[in-house]
Amino acid sequence: DPQLWWPRYMSERPGYLYTIQVEVLGADGNVSDVYRFPYGIRTVSVANDQGLLINGQPFYFHGFGKHEDNDIRGRGLDLPSLVKDFSLLEWIGANSIRTTHYPYSEDFMNMCDRLGIVVINEAPAVGLQGHNMVRETLVRHMQVLTELIGRDKNHP
Repeated sequence: DPQLWWPRYMSERPGYLYTIQVEVLGADGNVSDVYRFPYGIRTVSVANDQGLLINGQPFYFHGFGKHEDNDIRGRGLDLPSLVKDFSLLEWIGANSIRTTHYPYSEDFMNMCDRLGIVVINEAPAVGLQGHNMVRETLVRHMQVLTELIGRDKNHP
């Protein structure tokens, strides 16, 4: 039986990840390149009477929308601040984060995976409302969502 990836507070071992290793063989038959990446196994579904289910169990979102702003360093990826933010999330008992207005970095996503944090990943769509919602905008937004899913589909 596989060890499933669980969100924080839904298991004694949240954020369980396997390591998948891909090896590329050269013409001589020797390994010329190795790629390793973490991967969690889980199911996600929606039930009319129970809402979002992770591994068949109802999930209650207890979290926040996050901005990548820092009062000292400004906007963008800042790993020390990210570690501090995740410590605060643990302290308050959060199990989920909504990226605010655009998808975040791979480092951010990997940290969420390891810590058992569920991510509501947003595509960049600030200002797409009312008169801005023309056919071309819809087509572009669908392309952005396809790219987002392609990039992040393997994050639990």
